[in-house]
Amino acid sequence: MIFTGTSYNVNLLLLRIPLSYSKQSSGINAEYGDVLSEYFLVFFLALSSMLASDEDAQCRKGAGIAIEDLVRRANQDSLREKVWSLTSSWLGDKKLKHKYLGVLLVETLAKLLPAKRAAILSEQLVEAVNTYCVYDSEDENATSTRDQMVYVGVVTLIKLSTVTTLPLSAYDRLSELMSYPHQWVRLAGCQLLGHMLSTYDPKTLLINPSNVLSDNPRKKVDELIKLSLLQLKSGNILPDHALQIVKNTVWLTTALLHAKQGIPEDSEVLPLQDVIHKLTVFASVESSQDPTNSIKRGIILKWVGAMVNTVNKDLLEPYLPAMVAPVHREVKNANSPLTDIATELMSLLRECLGNDVLSAALVSSDKARSERRRKRKREDALAAIADPERHAKRKVKVNLAKREKRKEKYKTLKKKQYKTL
Repeated sequence: MIFTGTSYNVNLLLLRIPLSYSKQSSGINAEYGDVLSEYFLVFFLALSSMLASDEDAQCRKGAGIAIEDLVRRANQDSLREKVWSLTSSWLGDKKLKHKYLGVLLVETLAKLLPAKRAAILSEQLVEAVNTYCVYDSEDENATSTRDQMVYVGVVTLIKLSTVTTLPLSAYDRLSELMSYPHQWVRLAGCQLLGHMLSTYDPKTLLINPSNVLSDNPRKKVDELIKLSLLQLKSGNILPDHALQIVKNTVWLTTALLHAKQGIPEDSEVLPLQDVIHKLTVFASVESSQDPTNSIKRGIILKWVGAMVNTVNKDLLEPYLPAMVAPVHREVKNANSPLTDIATELMSLLRECLGNDVLSAALVSSDKARSERRRKRKREDALAAIADPERHAKRKVKVNLAKREKRKEKYKTLKKKQYKTL
């Protein structure tokens, strides 16, 4: 095809436009404002296709920056309205890939959305996330796109919260998000929970409940605590995920500590003493079974430090023996990767609580630990007398497990030696 005259100049200009892109910013040269307005939708659709389906991450990132720049430079409100309408229609489409494209566009253009349009798109976004966050293991073909859509959708909702108020339905699927198989989705779910909690005061939440937690707030807080504890069961926790778990757990336990006295405890909910015990058990189990990994112990130490630093010591005093136990264990263990952090934390505890209170808590913790050991030994001795054969089998099983663990530890150390050579 041969271009002449005006068509030749226009097409030559279209070919020159990609050459004016910056490698770092993917920005668009303002020199071509008239052409951008005339061929706005052509560029927008081409870049949208690249944003959703390009295999190269850098190209997708560049397409997102170019789309944002293109919409920002649109000199007519009608052009932007077309973008919002297309995004809304893709979010409402039945095809998962179209929904994913709509989610990506909302995430890319979140800073440019007017408040009214952001409110409309946030409702559609919530509907899409709530639909697909219910994991279906039988649907294997769309798993990757589903994971990406749910993760980007939740992150985008948090972004939109700076522009508009999120609908209450945005928090309806916290349980599904925080128990999702993909760890990035669980991270996003924890961040969404943290965003929801940040809108309340933990000191007054259970006294004057409102909005999301207005109906049976104690039971809902208990559900949120159980979801936070569920995150700690994962064998692979990302650093950002660990930090968000600390923030959420500090907020929830602080709310329970400041609960109005005299509120009857529901038999179905966890008492605060059990919550603190379960948190410290994660640290003790990791210390005994996986001492080379310190992520869970680090979470518990940060939680203890945050609680002591922010909550009145009179409220914490009944629970201090359980809380100082993981700190004391790490201080005594010279080979622990957390020894320095635990030592600093012990100094903070002494400063905030005072020597007398801290010493009493440590003595009480040691007594409780010694009593548990004596009780366990007594139960083992009684079990050996009551059923010697079963006790012998159990002892053999324990010894075999210890032998396998020593083999695994030897292999791990050997691999590390080879890596250092």
